[in-house]
Amino acid sequence: MPDLPEILRRMGVVGAGGAGFPAEVKAAAHAEFLLANGAECEPLLHKDLEIMSRYPREICAGMELMMRSTGAAQGKFGIKEKTNLPWRLSIRKRQSAQSTWCFSAISIRPGTSMN
Repeated sequence: MPDLPEILRRMGVVGAGGAGFPAEVKAAAHAEFLLANGAECEPLLHKDLEIMSRYPREICAGMELMMRSTGAAQGKFGIKEKTNLPWRLSIRKRQSAQSTWCFSAISIRPGTSMN
C-alpha cells in the first residue's frame, strides 16, 4: 500500500486556507506535534463545527494518520472556546485510553498572544 504522502499526491489534496498548499508536503514532513485548526475564521460560518460534530471518527482517524506519517508524538485540535461543546461531547465518545491526541479550546482575539 502506498504511504500517506503518495496517496494525498495522487488524490490532489490541498489545504483549504486559500494558498492550496499540497497536503502531501505536510504529510512527508517530520513534526513533534500536529495542530489541526478547527477555529472558524468567519463569524457567520460554522462549517468547522458542523464537520467536527458530524464526522468526529473520520477527523480523529485523519489526525492519527498524519501523526504516524510525520512521526508526531502528540496532536491537538484547536477549537474556539465558545463553540467547542458539541465537538467535545462527540470526541470524548471516540477517544480511547491509548489516544495520543487531545483537543484544546482556544480563544483568539485580535491583539492577544497565543502563549
